Amino acid sequence: KDGAWDIAEGSDYWRYYIPAEEIGDGQHTIGVRATDVNGVQGREFTTAFILDTAPPEVMITSHATGDIVNGRVKFEGRSSDINGIESIMLSRDGGETFEELKAKFNRKENYYTFDFTERTDRMEDGPHIYFVRARDTTGTETDQPFLFFVDNKSPDIVVISPAEESPAHGVVRVVGTINDDVGIDRFWYEFEKEEYDIQLVPGDSYWSMEVDVRELGGRWANIEFFAVDSSGNESRLRYRLFNDKEGAKPILNIVTPSGFDERPTLD
Repeated sequence: KDGAWDIAEGSDYWRYYIPAEEIGDGQHTIGVRATDVNGVQGREFTTAFILDTAPPEVMITSHATGDIVNGRVKFEGRSSDINGIESIMLSRDGGETFEELKAKFNRKENYYTFDFTERTDRMEDGPHIYFVRARDTTGTETDQPFLFFVDNKSPDIVVISPAEESPAHGVVRVVGTINDDVGIDRFWYEFEKEEYDIQLVPGDSYWSMEVDVRELGGRWANIEFFAVDSSGNESRLRYRLFNDKEGAKPILNIVTPSGFDERPTLD
């Protein structure tokens, strides 16, 4: 033990207990020798063994559990074990079947790295659980579950009022709703080549903004709405109002005199 000799139990048949918790996992070498009743020592015999009390460690490093993803996503991870890693496998169907992943050994950090790519745009929205299995050189395995959410739906932008292509003049208030399952990161509109953010109230899908068409030339007031949700999905809505220049002009009516049917007379 630690290079020192200790006495085993027995003689012709002997045994010696090694406290596994004190020597740690990995390969160890033990040497034994016998001494007869006259004090003569025999030659030393050695044997090697591998101690494995802890399963391999394996984790996804590129994403946190419960992350929301979309599009083409590359997942990365690493695995380590003092006795070495024999294989790393992935299950996409809840642990029913596994496929082997290519692992690379990082000598500087003493662990294996792996990665796999998923086309989440071909998957159903909602939660998905994958399993990563690491097996060390002694056959001990670890199955590590990994949860992520797929969100392929873009934000839904709706303009409620005024109706599309309806007459507009002066300062027009536009009202609508926006909905998304995972939340909106940014919502804005473009008018006359300028961007304007639209403020949203948490938990309230309704929004409103004002657009000034008093100095606008042309027949139409063109507005484009844009939104990006928390998983990167983008939406775009084109909307226009009729630039009612005539409707913006004041109208004058003469109430009296009403016309030339009656001529004033002098008494």
